[in-house]
Amino acid sequence: MGNKKDIIIPVLPIPDVVFFPNTSLPLYIEESSYIEMINDCIRDEKPIAVSLAQPLSSHPIHGKNISKIQYRPSQISGYGIPIIVEQYENNAIKILIKGMGRVKLHELVQNIPYPCFKAEYLNDLIEDLTYGQNYVNRINSILQTWISVNITNSIEQEAFYSNLKTTSDIVDYVAMLMIHDRDIRQLILESDSLFEKLSMVNALLEDTGRHLENIEIVNAIKHFEFIEKLSKVAH
Repeated sequence: MGNKKDIIIPVLPIPDVVFFPNTSLPLYIEESSYIEMINDCIRDEKPIAVSLAQPLSSHPIHGKNISKIQYRPSQISGYGIPIIVEQYENNAIKILIKGMGRVKLHELVQNIPYPCFKAEYLNDLIEDLTYGQNYVNRINSILQTWISVNITNSIEQEAFYSNLKTTSDIVDYVAMLMIHDRDIRQLILESDSLFEKLSMVNALLEDTGRHLENIEIVNAIKHFEFIEKLSKVAH
């Protein structure tokens, strides 16, 4: 999909959730407006964007209706097609969203019954990953360990492994499952370079059995991002 194609896409903002393109995201939804969103998208076979919800202050997305919403959807979001897995007596639903790619949100064009934004599809860079193969091998090994520890059912393990066909699949699942800092996960999502994502994830994960991110690296990346934003404002 080309970068310049404008679309109108419904947006589901969720605190602490960063949705990566090559992953599957299960969600429990009970708010009526978002249930309506899911049903509309399934009926029309249209995607939804899942966006990391943040405080409304310092909103980077413009639009005359923006004051009507009480959250700040992150401008770069993952998107996918939802399917309903289970419906409950209280009208709540359990859904699964299979990631398809990334979008950049621009202007809010609808807020009732649910938010929709004008947006554009984003493409990743085409890169030679020859020099990143050691990173790929290490990160894949970390993910295999995580799967063996956290998914004990052999059928569920096989189902999970079936999703890991490419390097992008591996990197996105590792970022979603093992990087605990939500702002760092969002930075990884925003990168259009797979090599950069590989490098970030490899640096973040310590050589420990728990595979927790290195706090010093987390702080360094955040500090670099802050300095970069200041530089853009100054120019």
